[in-house]
Order: sequence, then structure tokens, then C-alpha cells
Amino acid sequence: MRDPNGTSIQDAIARGDLAALKAFAAEAERILRVHGDVRTSLEILKVEIAKLEPATAGVGPEPPYGPPIHQAIARGDAAAMHALLERAEALLARQGDLVTAVALLRTEIAKRHK
Repeated sequence: MRDPNGTSIQDAIARGDLAALKAFAAEAERILRVHGDVRTSLEILKVEIAKLEPATAGVGPEPPYGPPIHQAIARGDAAAMHALLERAEALLARQGDLVTAVALLRTEIAKRHK
């Protein structure tokens, strides 16, 4: 997460910038209040975008979550489950974790208030 001036949460933590940390925490909490689980909302949004985008080479993108996972489990398709797990883990590795970032901000702010 970055503020309009380009300061990252990690930069603010490294500098011990309490005001910036509080601003990041407030913004992250606002996002969570307004949007709830941003990661899940983002995944739903990606699915909807994929549905509306024209398919390439006759095959549309299939996200590694939701229906494909449930369908592979229902079929008992071990190969599909393994492939979906690899894709889902890669996706999670690329995405930021807002919940963890908010927890980190709370911890850092609490340290500076002692």
C-alpha cells in the first residue's frame, strides 16, 4: 500500500514514522470497512472481467479458484486439484495481504505508543 507521495508501509516502519503508520492504518481500516475482504473481492472482480473479455484462441481464462476448485473436488480429480493448487499458491504469492499489513501496522503503532 502506498500513499500519494509514494511512501510504502515498509518505509514508514523503517523510519519509525508514527504519523505515516497511523495514516496507513486508518486507510487500510477504511478499505476493510468499505470493501470487506479485498482479496476475495478482487478475485470476484477478476472472474467478472475474464467473463467479459474476449477469449483468446477460443479459450477464455479460467481462474484457479471458486468453481474450478469445487468442480475438481466434486469429481475427485487429483491431477486437476494439484494443478489448481499450484496456480492458486502462485497467485497468492504475487498478491499483497492487506489483513497481514493491517495487523503489522497495529503492532508498529502499539510499539510507538508505549
